[in-house]
Amino acid sequence: MSASGRAGAVKETLGTEAYENLAGKQVKRDVLPALREKGVKVYFISIGKPERGSEFVERTGFPADHLLADPDTVTYEALPFKKGVLTTLFNPKTPLSIWSRIKSGDVKDLGNMAKKFVKNKLWHPPKQDQAYQQGGVVIFEGKELLWAHYDPATGAHADLKEVVEVATDGL
Repeated sequence: MSASGRAGAVKETLGTEAYENLAGKQVKRDVLPALREKGVKVYFISIGKPERGSEFVERTGFPADHLLADPDTVTYEALPFKKGVLTTLFNPKTPLSIWSRIKSGDVKDLGNMAKKFVKNKLWHPPKQDQAYQQGGVVIFEGKELLWAHYDPATGAHADLKEVVEVATDGL
C-alpha cells in the first residue's frame, strides 16, 4: 500500500502486442507519473502468465514492479468485471467507443496500435473463455473501494484523466 493508503489497479488482458503497447504506454505515460507524485500506488493486473508479463514489460517499458499476472482471473471474478461474448464482440458500445476517440482527436495512440495490430499475431489467453473477459479500473483506500469503472464493452475504457483526478482527490 502507498504512503497515502490509496491504490489503483488497471485490469486489462495482455492480448495482442499492439493493444499492449496502447494500454501499457498510455498508463505509463499518462497515469503513473501523476499518481506516483501523490503517493498513490498503481498496479496493472492482467490475464496471462508471468512470462507474458515479462514480454509486456520488455515491449512497453512498463515497470515490472507494477505489473501483476492473473492467469486464473481470480481478481477479475472477485471484483466482478464483465465477461461474455455478447459483452465483448456484439456490444454496440465497442464501435461507439472507437468512434468517440476518433471524434475527440485522441487517435494517435489508437493509430499506432492499428499499425502494429495488422503486423502481429493474436495472443490466446491461458483459458479459452478468458478471451471474453472485460477489464476496468478500480481505486481503493485501504480495503474500501472508492471508485470503479467496469469496461462495458471492448475498447470502452476508463478516461485516464478521470482516473488520475479521482485517485488524487484530496491528497
